[in-house]
Order: sequence, then C-alpha cells, then structure tokens
Amino acid sequence: MIGGPAGKEIAVQAGDALLLPAGTGHCRLEASNDLLVIGGYPPGQEADLCREMPTAEQQAMIDELGIPAKDPLKGEAGGLRSLWHGNT
Repeated sequence: MIGGPAGKEIAVQAGDALLLPAGTGHCRLEASNDLLVIGGYPPGQEADLCREMPTAEQQAMIDELGIPAKDPLKGEAGGLRSLWHGNT
C-alpha cells in the first residue's frame, strides 16, 4: 500500500522497482516468501522511520531534502531525475 492508511493498494511482481520520495507512507500487505526489499539512501542520509503522520518539524526536514544526484536505476543517464519535483 502506498500513501499511508488511506492510500492505494498496488500489486508488484518480479522485476518491479518502486521509488518512493521521502515521507511517502507505505507498507506490505502480503508477499511471497521470496520477496526481497532493498532500501537505498543517498550519501549522508539514513532511514528515519516514522510510523505516524510527520510532525511539523519532521515535515520541514523532509521538504528540505534535495533531488538525488543520480537516478537509483539509471544512474546519471536520466531516468526519474527529470520528473522529480522538489528542491534542487
């Protein structure tokens, strides 16, 4: 599920990749035993799990995060960087 408790249920299959901007609520509703999830963060950033709606301070920190230097799948060769909305 993407988007928090009132979000949208989506189905993923082998070979799919999801790129979730910081602050995007998500959870696994069900999965096969061979599901592999890999989380990656740009240099200098670490996972900061929040199980509730972010506070104003947390949201301000999320809003200040910049666009990744490289697309997680395509590197410097375009990809989602051209579509990313946020700080530069």
